[in-house]
Amino acid sequence: MCPYAAIAMYGDHITRLSACVKLPVSLNFGAMNMILTKTLTTEAATQQMAAQLAPYLVAGDVIALSGDLGMGKSVFARSILRALGCREAHIPSPTFTLVQTYMDTRLPTAHVDLYRLEDPQEIDALDLGDFLNHGVTLVEWPEKAPQVLPANTLHISFKAVDDTTRTLTFSGKGWEKRIAFAERSLARPVTPEGRLDYARAATGEAIDDVAIVAADASFRSYWRIQTSQGSRILMDAPPPLEDVVPFAQVSAYLNSVGIHAPAVYHTDTVKGYALLEDFGDTTMFEAMKRGDNMTALYEKAVDILIHLAKQKPADVPAFSTQMYQDEVSLYADWYLPVVHGGATEPALRQQLRDMWLPLIAKINKTPKTTIMGDYHCQNLMVLPNGLDDTLACMGVLDFQGARVGTVAYDMVSLLYDVRFDVPADLRGHLIRRYVEGLDGAVTMEAFMTALRLSGVQNLMRIAGIFTRLQHRDGKAAYGRYMPRLWGHLSELLAHPDCASVREFLGRYGPAELETA
Repeated sequence: MCPYAAIAMYGDHITRLSACVKLPVSLNFGAMNMILTKTLTTEAATQQMAAQLAPYLVAGDVIALSGDLGMGKSVFARSILRALGCREAHIPSPTFTLVQTYMDTRLPTAHVDLYRLEDPQEIDALDLGDFLNHGVTLVEWPEKAPQVLPANTLHISFKAVDDTTRTLTFSGKGWEKRIAFAERSLARPVTPEGRLDYARAATGEAIDDVAIVAADASFRSYWRIQTSQGSRILMDAPPPLEDVVPFAQVSAYLNSVGIHAPAVYHTDTVKGYALLEDFGDTTMFEAMKRGDNMTALYEKAVDILIHLAKQKPADVPAFSTQMYQDEVSLYADWYLPVVHGGATEPALRQQLRDMWLPLIAKINKTPKTTIMGDYHCQNLMVLPNGLDDTLACMGVLDFQGARVGTVAYDMVSLLYDVRFDVPADLRGHLIRRYVEGLDGAVTMEAFMTALRLSGVQNLMRIAGIFTRLQHRDGKAAYGRYMPRLWGHLSELLAHPDCASVREFLGRYGPAELETA
């Protein structure tokens, strides 16, 4: 894990929809936020565009395909199905059946054709609830029943230019980032010239070189430049794939409460650049490798969290019940389909989400703090002067996804790190140090319950994310962390607090849990 980079979630915020709520939607594309217009000259190009979009679809997505007969809507829908994993030799048109459903795909998928629909109310008989809540719904001729389309539907309009050329217009609320992932030309080009131009403008100096520091699973990259004021880090975060604003905002908050985040000297929020304080190259992980005292380093990391817990939380989103459920659903949406070779049944996915409701309520009985999210030894920096009695001797990174939630969460990331084993006796010592440092704000019993449950939730989330990184993004290296992940999960599941999850994973978990 590189010190300056974050693992991006690729915008996979899962929206649950109620099948019984009908939302009126205008199909006037002029009134929607147009994201992309793409001219495609061959059927193969249409298939490729659909295949590029499919990996970024999440549970609850609805895609409305509009246009005259013969425009390529069915070609696009079939290509989505193929890219989601459909193995059927022939994918039939649902013109006469109105709906065809698929479970050999990554997510349960319904292909709906409303051309023959005579009354919009007839759509209720199609029983699309499971797909609207837990899968993907592809709708041809959506103007026949606009009331079934949720407000965040992706609308794709097909228009003919000539006999073979089609113009596809993509519009929809909240789809900008995912369309940009699928169609990379939407993002600002990542070029050496762009970084140099920004470095010169930000510093007012004749910068002539930028040297790569780190890049990771996100589209961010980090570069070092030398200025008359010393070394600086240039963050390259091309919009709309990335956004420098949350990083700058949370950095300002952390520094305001006495926690050493990189100072942000300059930003270009339009182009996606930022000039940051340089913490050097020594992560806490590297410091331990060179022989620095492990206990002292971890105690300092815990003391930073104690201090943070005593501050007024940052102005960032609360870690809501739905966020918890959406994150743990990544296990069902990515890990289980890869293991089982097909979509997770909607009823099983709903069971997983419902199972977590009382567990989330227990987590939320603990005090709240600002959660940095990926707080572990490879995102903590030992600054050049080494450890001292101050908190500022250690720098923190990777906090742009900060939320407000349980005081146990960042301790989970620190103590149950999937990249590094914290010795059990040291882990116990650090837990006692943290709870005692909160001066009675939480009992040890309540904290340990939240720690175990947050740990299980977080590890199930990571199992989904790492599976996605391997199978969607071709980052096979993340597979090497899975044995440690199963080991941590097995340990946490052994406690009665986690009995319901242990029973669920006993039926739908990996064999590795048995031998971890």
